[in-house]
Amino acid sequence: MKRYLLRHKVASFVVVLLSFLENVSSIISISLNAPAFNALVKGDFSTFLMWKLVGIAFSGVYLASLYGYNVQLNKLIQKISIEIRGEIADKIGRANYSTVTEKDVSAYVSWFTSDLEQLEDNGFAVLFNSIGSGMMLIFALTSLSLFHWGLAVVTVLVALMLFFTPKWFQKQTKEATSNISAANEEFITTVQNLFKGFEVFYTSNAVGQFVKRIKVASDALSEVKVSYRKKFSFVQLCISLLNFIGKISVDVVAGFMVFAGMISVGAFTAAGSLTFNCFASLEQVVQQLVQLKSIHVYFDKFNSLEEDSNLQPDNSSLQQSLSLRDVSVSVNGHVIVQPVTFTIEKGKKYALLGDSGTGKSTLLSFLAGRNHEFTGEVILDGKPLSKEQIVQLRNITAYNPQKNHIFNATVKDNITLWEDRPFEEESSQMGLNQFTNAQEVVSEHGTKLSGGQRQRLALARTLLESDKVLLLDESTANLDLESARSIEAQLLQNPNLTLVIVTHHFFEEHRDLFDDVIYLGKEKSL
Repeated sequence: MKRYLLRHKVASFVVVLLSFLENVSSIISISLNAPAFNALVKGDFSTFLMWKLVGIAFSGVYLASLYGYNVQLNKLIQKISIEIRGEIADKIGRANYSTVTEKDVSAYVSWFTSDLEQLEDNGFAVLFNSIGSGMMLIFALTSLSLFHWGLAVVTVLVALMLFFTPKWFQKQTKEATSNISAANEEFITTVQNLFKGFEVFYTSNAVGQFVKRIKVASDALSEVKVSYRKKFSFVQLCISLLNFIGKISVDVVAGFMVFAGMISVGAFTAAGSLTFNCFASLEQVVQQLVQLKSIHVYFDKFNSLEEDSNLQPDNSSLQQSLSLRDVSVSVNGHVIVQPVTFTIEKGKKYALLGDSGTGKSTLLSFLAGRNHEFTGEVILDGKPLSKEQIVQLRNITAYNPQKNHIFNATVKDNITLWEDRPFEEESSQMGLNQFTNAQEVVSEHGTKLSGGQRQRLALARTLLESDKVLLLDESTANLDLESARSIEAQLLQNPNLTLVIVTHHFFEEHRDLFDDVIYLGKEKSL
C-alpha cells in the first residue's frame, strides 16, 4: 500500500492533517472539562461558562475536520482504486493468453469488484483510521500525563498487552480473508454460469432447479461469511475484554489519586473521558492492525499474474512468409492438430480444410499466438520461434473466431475498439449500413443483432487489420449463401489481403481464387 500513498503524497498529507485536527480538537475539548468542572465546584459560574464556550469552539473545529477528513479520504481511496483496477487490467494484458484464460471471467470480475471493495474498506480506509486512532491515543496519553504521570503509566502497560494481541490471531484472520475472497469468486462464477444458461432452464421447464442452484450457492457463500465474521468477532471480543480491564484499572488508580489528594475532582472527571477515548482508540488500532495484516491476500492474488516478456505488442506485419514444419498442436496435454507442414506467403489466400475434430479452429488459435503447446518448427520471416516466442504471432495476425464478442457499445466502438481510426470503408464493405448506423448501441453480446449481422460487424473489425494475416474461422457461416459468397469473393479478390479461411461452404467458383489449400487429417479431393 505504501507505493500508492507515495504516489498521492499531497492528498495523503491532507487526509492525515485533517485527522490530526479532528483528534487534537476532540482531546482539547474533553480536557477543558477539568477546569470547567473545578470552577463549577468553586461556584465560579462565569469561569465555568467561559471554559464551556471555548470547548464548544474546539468541538466546532472537530466537526469541520471530521467532515473534511471523510470527504478527502473517500476521494483519495477512489483515486487509488482506479489505479489498482488499471494495474490489474495492465497485468492481464501483459500476461500470456493461456495463463489468463485458466481463470473464469467471473474470477476477474470478483477482483475488480468484491476484492477491491475489501481493499477499500479493510485496507486503505482502515490504514488512515488507524493513523487517526493512533494520534488520538497519543494525545489522550499526553493529556493524562499532564494530570498525573501515574495515569499515563497504567494506560501504557495495558496498551502493551493489547498491542501484541493481533500476533496471536494473525494466521487465523489471514486464512479467513483468503477463504472469503475465494468464496466470492466461486459465487460470482456460479451465478454467471446459471444466468447464462437460464434459457435452458426455462425451455426445459426446470426454473425450480435454477432457483435451487442459486440458493445452494448463496448458502455456501453465507457459511464462509459467517465463519469469517466469527473469527474476527472473537478477536474483537478478546480485545474488548482487555480494553475493559484496562479502563477499570485506570479508573481505580484515578479514584485512589483523588482520595489521596494527588489530583482534583475535575481532573478525575476529565481523566475518565480521556481514558475512555484512549482505550477506545487503542481497541480500534489493534483491531485495525488485524485487518491490515490480512489484506495482503488480495495483493498476492493480483500479483499472481506474471508478465510475459515475449509479449511485446507492436504494429509489425508479415514481411515475407510464415512457415510451419511438422507442427502438431496440443491443448491441455492432448494433441489436437496432427503434424502439418505449410507456408503462408504475404498477399496470398489459403483455404484451411479438414473433417470435424481435426483441429482447424485450434490451428487458427495457435497461429494467433494464443497457444504455445506445440512440437515442430515455426519460422517467421526466416527466424525460428521458440515456444515462448509463439505469442509474437499475435503481432502479425488478426483472428476472427467462430464466436466473436460484441461489446455493449456503439457499432463504431465495436469495430474500432474505441480507437480513433477510420472505419467507414470496412463497415460499408460488410454491408453494416443496411441495418444499422455507426452510433447505434448494440446490447451485450450483440443480442439486438442477428447472427449474420454480428458476423458482419466482427468481420469489419478484423478488416481494420488488413495489413496482417487475417485468420477467418467460418466467419460467414451465419450469413445466407448469397451474402457469404459475395463477401468471400470480395476478400479473395483483394490483392492486399493475406487470408487463411476456414469455411463451412466451399464455393466451387472460388476455387481458383485460393493460392493453396491446407488440409488437416486425410487429404480429400475437392
